Amino acid sequence: MPNSLLLCFLIPLGAVVWLPSAPCSLSTAVIVILSLVGLYLFLHFLRYLQSVRIVIAMLLAALLGVSMGVARISHVVNAQLPVELELQDLNVHFEVASLPQVGALSTRFIAKPVSIACTETVSLAQPLKCKALTPWRESIRLSWYGAPALEVGQQWQVTVRLRKPRGLVNTDGFDYHAWLLQQGIMATGYVRTKDKVVNVSQLASGLATFEARRQWLDNAFTKAENKLRHHDLMRALAYGDKSHINTARWAVLNKSGTVHLMAISGLHIGLIATLGWWFGFGLLKASARLHRSSYFVLALPFIFSILFSFFYAGLAGFAVPTMRALIMVVAVNFALITGKYFSGVRILIIAAIVVVLVDPFAFLSAGFWLSFGAVACLFFSFTAKPAAFATNVETTKAFASASKILRGAKALMLMQWQLFVGLFVLLIVLGQQISWVSPFANVVAVPVVSILVVPLVLLASVLFSIWEWGALGCLQVADTLLAIVLWWLNWVVDIQNTLPVFNLSLSTPAKWLAFFATVLILLPRALACRALGVAIAVCVFFDQSSKPDKFVVTVLDVGQGLSVLVESPSANFLYDAGAAFSDDFDMGSRVVYPVIKSKGIPQLDAVFVSHSDNDHAGGVGPLLNLMPASKVIASALGLEKTTHLINQTALLNTPLATCAAGEHWQLGELSVSPIWPPSMPALIPSFVKQDINNQSCVLLVTFQNRKILLPGDIDKTVERHLIASGLLPTKVDLLVAAHHGSKTSSSKEFIDTVNASYVVYSAGYKNRYHHPSAVVAKRFDKAGAITFNTALDGAVEFVFTAAASEIDEVRERVVLMEEEKGDQVRVNTARSSRKRLWF
Repeated sequence: MPNSLLLCFLIPLGAVVWLPSAPCSLSTAVIVILSLVGLYLFLHFLRYLQSVRIVIAMLLAALLGVSMGVARISHVVNAQLPVELELQDLNVHFEVASLPQVGALSTRFIAKPVSIACTETVSLAQPLKCKALTPWRESIRLSWYGAPALEVGQQWQVTVRLRKPRGLVNTDGFDYHAWLLQQGIMATGYVRTKDKVVNVSQLASGLATFEARRQWLDNAFTKAENKLRHHDLMRALAYGDKSHINTARWAVLNKSGTVHLMAISGLHIGLIATLGWWFGFGLLKASARLHRSSYFVLALPFIFSILFSFFYAGLAGFAVPTMRALIMVVAVNFALITGKYFSGVRILIIAAIVVVLVDPFAFLSAGFWLSFGAVACLFFSFTAKPAAFATNVETTKAFASASKILRGAKALMLMQWQLFVGLFVLLIVLGQQISWVSPFANVVAVPVVSILVVPLVLLASVLFSIWEWGALGCLQVADTLLAIVLWWLNWVVDIQNTLPVFNLSLSTPAKWLAFFATVLILLPRALACRALGVAIAVCVFFDQSSKPDKFVVTVLDVGQGLSVLVESPSANFLYDAGAAFSDDFDMGSRVVYPVIKSKGIPQLDAVFVSHSDNDHAGGVGPLLNLMPASKVIASALGLEKTTHLINQTALLNTPLATCAAGEHWQLGELSVSPIWPPSMPALIPSFVKQDINNQSCVLLVTFQNRKILLPGDIDKTVERHLIASGLLPTKVDLLVAAHHGSKTSSSKEFIDTVNASYVVYSAGYKNRYHHPSAVVAKRFDKAGAITFNTALDGAVEFVFTAAASEIDEVRERVVLMEEEKGDQVRVNTARSSRKRLWF
């Protein structure tokens, strides 16, 4: 089967993840059957029309790919928890199916239900859905507050509340919903600790499973972690558990371009495959001495190469890089044992097809593209440059002489350079961080980690069960080597920090030009295309085209919290950055930063912090660690608590100012005026000092004839005060509803006074506070405002121009209307363009 036919099947098979909707299961089945029938007929009746046969074959391959892809994703989507049973009490008997991640307050883990049923109350309300739930056995991601010590294989009987997978939807950033489905998780929820909890089984029920083995290794490393400075990295290399790596260490790995070393991927699988081959070869030699030479014995090296690789990939959870490497190991061993030849490109395509068949969401994973892209880049480079490949082969004899050592080092640097150039555009397109020093970082880190550290860590993992002191000795040597590697990485990162920072957020046409330039640079020297490629790249990356004359306000989807990005042609600022839930997870770095980066903003002109509540200020510190800001402006009330929440380190190089009525900031064409809190302590009412929400910095933002009001979390008492003082505008284009639409805010008098054209509720989906309040929503509807809810609509982006207001939203809705002033107001939905099969 030609590679072109395989590609025609692969691309549609994976690309269906970007389809907005899917046909029903019956239609999918009919399409698959027709595809197979058509393939059969064309093979038998079009024997002499070679060109037509090729075209039909490619069309049928593509149709079959689409059909199978849609069927796979539809099956996954239909397996999600029914919406009617969300947040209902359910009795679940489950088995712990993953390594528990223990946090400060709760423990998170994946549970596999043994049985699941509704409580008596829920059964009466939803009898049909509860009956349908009985055979439901999909994986659940649970949080258990104050959980006992959990281990893989334990079984528990508890009461839980679940919801179907759901993620935040913004113009850019991580798709949590797709990630959950990719992991096979069809519901998330928490254990109700107030209800009865029964430990059904203390002993692990599946000691032979990969997760049970990971649990055993985790316990062994926990006992030894006090003697190891880099046990977090060793856990990642031994069994793929990266949860212990802290934020600071991840930052070093990201900036140095060495994150791939912490993923069990081709380098590590290849090493294990080689060890397995030599182990099998040793058994083969021993059998030869015993004069036993059956076909099975002759195949021992290949069998053990595959078995070792399979076991190691299982410890890593069969992630995309390990799947790709495992498939290639199987293919290479199959070719060697049968004497058949398969080209590297064909093996790579087949590996990609198998990965996508197993994981229908693979095309959404950056790891998929980077993993296969790296190997494809090496194939392309070495095929196009035989001399370079020959030089690389000589690295196996690099220790024969000094000259060969130099040639081996040159080949290693050449390979790193080719990978850097080849993956450069992929990193830009995927929105990943680009490390300018990655070739230098990897040239030391890759050999040390792959050739020395990984074997030592794996040897220790085996020795733990028979010789604990020997295992500890191996880990201590590996610990020393990792210390050297991290010293080197920190050094190259420090060098990178002294270099100019380039903003490489490109438009779609520019990304395609950059891709074309990269291909030209990697072409053989004989074609003389490299100079043209470099010229195109320079034009792309140094294009300083002017920004459109627009005023843009984006209310981001940060769940139960708030973050608003305001942009003009000459300036920008951020109002709040959502919540922080732990040292490793916050809205500032996970949601707000990717959106700002995708807009090509190199630096924020100001960051306003409304008040000290975590859901508003928690993400500011982590964001400032990633993106510089000219100044931070926080409410004058509760300033000490706010700065403590943001973190003094994040504010170290950023000027801090206070927000109070009477202040004014002119940011380019943006006029920013606080109207609350009062600037004089004597003017501050007592109810403000008693309530953090009423300490919010209320901003009135003006751009030309447009006005927006950002009230934070103020309640009706402050609203009445502002109405009485005459500080409120009598007409605003956009209002972000106070306190997420709480019934304690947005009084009728306030709504009538500001007379907002558009209102946005920033709230979490089915949040426990029931925001926005039905009463408040009714008031705004009665006032004639057009309302949006980030919980239902995702991020909402307002683009105001001289003639129109264009709203780019992340859920489906299109509205055209005329304002009284005669300007056309166009409402565009960004989620309609990002519509996916699973939401």
